[in-house]
Parts: sequence; structure tokens; C-alpha cells
Amino acid sequence: MSNKTISMLKLRQVIRLYNQGKGTKAIAGMLFISRNTIKKYLHIFLGSGLSYEAFSAMSDLELSQKFLVAAHPEKSQRQVDLEALLPGICRELKRKGVTKEMLYRQYIEKYPEGYGISRFCGFIRLYLARHRPVMHIEHKAGDKMYIDFTGQKLHLDNGDGTKGSKYEAVLNESFACFAEHYSMTVLAARAYKPRDKSLVEGAVKLVYKTIFTKLDKRIFYDLSSLNAAIRVALEIHNNTPMYKREYSRRQQFEVIERDVLQDLNPIRYE
Repeated sequence: MSNKTISMLKLRQVIRLYNQGKGTKAIAGMLFISRNTIKKYLHIFLGSGLSYEAFSAMSDLELSQKFLVAAHPEKSQRQVDLEALLPGICRELKRKGVTKEMLYRQYIEKYPEGYGISRFCGFIRLYLARHRPVMHIEHKAGDKMYIDFTGQKLHLDNGDGTKGSKYEAVLNESFACFAEHYSMTVLAARAYKPRDKSLVEGAVKLVYKTIFTKLDKRIFYDLSSLNAAIRVALEIHNNTPMYKREYSRRQQFEVIERDVLQDLNPIRYE
């Protein structure tokens, strides 16, 4: 990985080889360090005014204080500007049809002296890596809806012995009719593969935490009153800012998702 910090032993080897007349390409091949990393530390060495003898006489602590601190300068204004845009940029990437190239064009129009596209995309990757340490599926708004069912399962036997396999799912007839009513196609996740539906698995845990725990001590005598209480708790859940985000689920829905959804069937499914 380019531009990462290196050990003081590696640093001593870099400067020694450079002092022997080796170029950055040769040093990179011998030490298995990127050329950009080598150039970074050579730049610090040459700017320090140290002779090779004075450099060699320094302790590891002295070297780390001089080279590692210098290798992490204060952020430039254009880095500050771009980092402020990254939450919105990554939110826009959830939209169908939005690409990094499109967002880069918008960025460079606003900041003509900004980064090139490769650095722009690199900052996006770093931001996503920090905020989403595990990411297996890129979800696009309006493309799929994930469904899961909570609680222990009960079973009905329809008498024909039909049973789904890991190669071909058998849909419940009522659920298949529900999907047809709303013009949807059902794609069943693989059995025992929670990462196939990690988004909805996480949502179910959140619903237990933010809705179930608020209602499970209350007593309801009819379905309508229970649903009414659920709607109140759901509104609170949807309007609360998400973890490590500056926006709520409701705001994300209004800005990104609403415009890409199709109209519902005006006749309610029964």
C-alpha cells in the first residue's frame, strides 16, 4: 500500500541504498516498498539537511520523531473541503444510476483546484472502509426490498409434501400472490446464509431494540390498538438520526428513495 509508514529499520535501509546511488525503482524492488513511500521519506531526508553520517548516528526514537511526524502533515484545505463532502457523496452513490465519475464532475465544477479523479475515488474508498468495515452487497435505492420474519416459526402441512431446497425455493402461495399484486419478483436468499440478507437481519435487530422493547410490557386487546402503538414507535425510530450519520432513515428515504419507487397498487392486498 503506497504512502504507509515504515519501520525505522526499513527507513535506514532506504537511506543507505539511496546514499549508495540506488534509484527509487531499484530500492522498491529490493525492499518491497512502494516507490511513493520511498519518495516521501527521501523528500523528508533531503529537506532535513542531514548528512548520511548524521542520519546514521540518530536513534530510532529520534528518527521516528523527525520522519514519522513529518510524514503526517496537517491537512490541506482541499482535503478538508473534500472530506466535508464525503458523507453526501457516499449517500448519493446509493441512488440508481449514480456513478463516481458523475459525482467527480460535480465536485470539480465546485472546486476547480480539487483532486484528480483517482485521488477522489481513493478518498471515497477510505471513507467507506472507515464507516462500513464489512460491505458485501452494494444496495441501490428502489432496486430491492428485503423481508424477514421475526420470532419462532410454526408450520403448516399442505398435504403434498412439497419442501424447498437450497437450489430452488418453494414460495408460500399467499406470499407469491402478495408479490404479484404489487408487481414484485421474489428472490429467496440461500438457507443458512445470513450475509445474503444482512441488511434486513440488522433491521430486525433494530426493530426489536427500538420498537418491541417499548411495547412488550403493555397489554393490547385488539389488533388496531397494537398497530397504532407500533406506528408511533416506528415514527420515532425512523426520525432518529442513524448511528454515525447526520441524517435519519426518514431523511434518507425522502432524499434518495422516494423518487425511485413505483406507485403502489391502489387496491390493498387481502
